[in-house]
Amino acid sequence: MAELLFQSKQEKLPDGSPIIITKILGAIDGTTVRQFEDKLIGFFNQGVKNLILIFSDVKYINSTGMGLLVKLADKFQEGGGDIKLVGVPEKVIALFDMLGLLSLFKIYENEEDAVDSITQSGGAKNTPPAPPVPPPPVVPPAAPKTVKTVPTAPPQAPVSAPPRPQPKVVAPVVTPPPFVPPAPPAPASADLGGGFDLSAGIEIGSEEEMISAPSVPVSWPHDSTCISCSGPIQFAAKGNYKCPRCNSFVAIDEFGKQTLYGSVSSKIVELTCPANNAFMPAAKAAINALAQSMGFSNIFNDEINVAIENAIIIAIEKSNQRPESFQILGVVDANEMIVGIKALNPFLVQGGPKDPRLPLIARKVDRLEVFPLPNKGQLLKITKKRK
Repeated sequence: MAELLFQSKQEKLPDGSPIIITKILGAIDGTTVRQFEDKLIGFFNQGVKNLILIFSDVKYINSTGMGLLVKLADKFQEGGGDIKLVGVPEKVIALFDMLGLLSLFKIYENEEDAVDSITQSGGAKNTPPAPPVPPPPVVPPAAPKTVKTVPTAPPQAPVSAPPRPQPKVVAPVVTPPPFVPPAPPAPASADLGGGFDLSAGIEIGSEEEMISAPSVPVSWPHDSTCISCSGPIQFAAKGNYKCPRCNSFVAIDEFGKQTLYGSVSSKIVELTCPANNAFMPAAKAAINALAQSMGFSNIFNDEINVAIENAIIIAIEKSNQRPESFQILGVVDANEMIVGIKALNPFLVQGGPKDPRLPLIARKVDRLEVFPLPNKGQLLKITKKRK
């Protein structure tokens, strides 16, 4: 039976609100997913708005856990906070990408960056109260006294007389303007509040990052270079992206500042093919070449080929000869390979009959899973360990 442990600590943001940082250890599967949900909901019910989840020691997360994570992130955001993810393993990030969920999560390479992002957003919310401070226009009341001591009061009496609306009350209000200059305190405080961008001093980060960070929003699409490989890359809008050259995962904000949250050491291959048997050899060849690049055996390739072939046949048959396509994505490291096959039609209908080829696929691999996709299609995820 899988075990799920939580190591939590609480910190406080500048505004005094609590932030929980939780390291998750173990697997989020059918036996622990309820525990996972109860723990996170418990934090929310205690009034916690911002939650940082450290995923570096999460060995596995199933489709239910993934769905819960999306649902809980929405819940925290609706409550005025957010869930940030730290140290997410490459394969889990790749799974987010396969499922089309990458843009929904805020992923950071380390705990400090995640806390920094919350601190900055919190600091922005605390700036509005600053405007109320400038109202030291209360200084004018003191001005009337000064008017009495100045000999020029008589010449200004006629000026106050013309205003018809209010006889005597308006007169003192009109006279202060000329005497505002002598009161330097008011301008000084206003200058401090509006003349200096204090958020730049609050930002946590290296001096190089702060100097290089653009100060004005960029226009979209934005042409830049990948923070990881320095190759040219175009960003359609702010959010999370995967570099088409080095396959690293980066986030970009409205100012064009990039954050690297997943430098990929695994090898990745992606292929989109028409739902036609003629493209079966190309799909298998791509996955086989990926396995061979890591030194996997011919036996491994023979078994993974059986799984891929049957999965693609299911996708092709369910397309009913419509002009559809399927996508195949492979991620491999020294220990195992993950293959995801995405199709518009379901591989498995809940409560419906099971395709007899699914058990055959399951016998050839170590784990077989089905994930729903945002576009109503499904992802068939195959995990096979090295042989």
